[in-house]
Amino acid sequence: MRFRKKHVCCMQLVLFWLGDVSFSEVHAGPMALSADWTYQDSSERAGHLAEAYTADYSARHDLTELMSMDTTLRATSRSDFDSTRQNVIPSLSYLINNDIFFFNLSGTANEEFSDSVHGDRSNRSLAANWNSAWGRQVWWLPGVNLNFNQNWQQDSLTPSLLDAESTNQGASLDWDLLLARVFYRYNTSESSNQIFGNEHQTKDQLARIETDASFWQGKGSVSLSQQIANVKTDSLARVVGGFALLPVSVSAYHGEAVPNPVTLSVNGALTDGDRDGVAVTVNNPVHPMNIGLRINFQQIDRIYLYTETALSTAISAQFTWDLYTSNNNIDWVLVQTSISGVYNTFEKRFEFVIPPQVKEFVKLVAVNDPAITAVNFTEIEAFQAIAASSSTVALNNTYDTYQTNASMNLQLRSDLQLTSNVAYMKNENSAGYDMTSTGVSSGLSWNPNPDWSVRVSGNQNSRQRTESIDDETRGYGVSVGFPTIPSVDSMVGVTLSEYYEGVTKTSISHNYTLQFIAELYRDLNGRLNFNVTQSDNLLYDNQAETVSTRVGLIARLVPGLVADWSIMVSDTSGQGSTIASDAIMTWRFTDILALRGNINGSWGVDDATTASASVDVGLTDTMQLSLTQRREFAPETSNISAIDWRWSITRYLSMMTSGAILWGGVSDEWNVVSRVNTRFTNF
Repeated sequence: MRFRKKHVCCMQLVLFWLGDVSFSEVHAGPMALSADWTYQDSSERAGHLAEAYTADYSARHDLTELMSMDTTLRATSRSDFDSTRQNVIPSLSYLINNDIFFFNLSGTANEEFSDSVHGDRSNRSLAANWNSAWGRQVWWLPGVNLNFNQNWQQDSLTPSLLDAESTNQGASLDWDLLLARVFYRYNTSESSNQIFGNEHQTKDQLARIETDASFWQGKGSVSLSQQIANVKTDSLARVVGGFALLPVSVSAYHGEAVPNPVTLSVNGALTDGDRDGVAVTVNNPVHPMNIGLRINFQQIDRIYLYTETALSTAISAQFTWDLYTSNNNIDWVLVQTSISGVYNTFEKRFEFVIPPQVKEFVKLVAVNDPAITAVNFTEIEAFQAIAASSSTVALNNTYDTYQTNASMNLQLRSDLQLTSNVAYMKNENSAGYDMTSTGVSSGLSWNPNPDWSVRVSGNQNSRQRTESIDDETRGYGVSVGFPTIPSVDSMVGVTLSEYYEGVTKTSISHNYTLQFIAELYRDLNGRLNFNVTQSDNLLYDNQAETVSTRVGLIARLVPGLVADWSIMVSDTSGQGSTIASDAIMTWRFTDILALRGNINGSWGVDDATTASASVDVGLTDTMQLSLTQRREFAPETSNISAIDWRWSITRYLSMMTSGAILWGGVSDEWNVVSRVNTRFTNF
């Protein structure tokens, strides 16, 4: 599987770029020069000055009417607290665009020279993409795509700490046959990391056919799709310390809320391979950040979580993480508190060793994080640690997926609509668990007039997994929307959910909702939500009931002054009552002065009260000043004072200073950042 070919492709691309200028019409873009000086000082790190200089150049060369070439060159220099880095990044794209096809061949190099412990680094890539264009002339011909990509990464250290290669290539066909649409894709990928001794090869195929039709003069429609996928993987990992780490394919999720319960949202930026782009920011100890993984019942016992910049020991030590698991992204079970997590400054990542987990979802909850310092996370990885006495471990796997989807939509009358969906999926995993899932949902909507609406719905989802008990979820719901009085809209709804393990009903829950939205006066809107949730765990004979009421008002008191107030009262059996209130007032006197005040608190199980005030002032047309004061009264008393000043002196020169201090609590912390930025173009 090893495919080490140290090409000098990027040097050849640069020479080709220099050579092509003499025989093409050149449309040179502007050259941009910029400089940035940043001074940072804090209670955790001594003051230091960071400098950054960047030069950008781009040009387009029209070789013929159908061929062109785009070239760019970027040079950067950065000096920070403990290192100086220079980067030279040339790129070249060769394009052909005609009535038959579109072709793009591109190459990019990122050569980094550094005096840090990382040494010099090189990242080079070559990509080619071919797309058919004949569909614009002959509609019945299939669309074809061919793609190829190679990437090399190395450093200058001895022994090396970075030596990786990857190759991806594939082809796809997309054919519209009027009665049906056919899609087929074949991809292969190879990657190797010589530092960790890992090699990975994947071959995947996917075929899909889909069709749809309408009837009853457009009042009814049906759609059907069938998809088959086959993925074969071969992995080889070096054994270090008795274990080999094999990467696990995952999708990432996140959500900011209390640890349990919370439904996480998909976050593709955490698994896109970009360790520089920010995906999640953690800076709210009151509402802990949840960072989750969907592992689809694959075993994992190592998690790497990368940060944008290397954290100091004082910052990384302030994090405390808890581990949760779930099979539905709704009901979470605490597995372990304060899991073992070591911060690797060199790799800029937290490394977690967790008990082996074979669930659908796992998540890390930052129950404690730095109160005054925002920390950006960029990427997350999961691994399975395999114990072995040999020097390497090989793992081969074949993953087959069969998926069928069907839907129907019927307009029975002008005011009556029926929808129905059926989904079937079967997964066969040669090295893991097989699973079959079936889902059916249907809904009937009745809108007798614009003010009234009635909807009845039902769904059933079942899963069968090898070496596991089958489970099934059933849900039923009714909702009615109606006007109480001309200025008040109302909605009442009832849902019932049942959960089965095998043939045994293990839990049941009811939810009752009543909602009012009212325009009380021209400048006063109100909202009332009343909710009752009753759950019964039949397996352990546990019952729970939560009753909550939320009232909210939004008032425009005078021009520019808006008040937003809400209060929620909830009572959960066995846990007591909780009251939470939030009040926000924003007053924009003029275009240059605005005030904002906020107070929120919760009382009951855990008391917490916070108040804040801010002033935004436009000192001049080009200068803005913002002052913020925040005080936390409970559970511990502390204060945060912050200032932010920005000045756009000219279109080429700007300045800013920001700072914050945490005081009056257990310990005092502070930081300050000042920056001067200049930018010139059209050289």
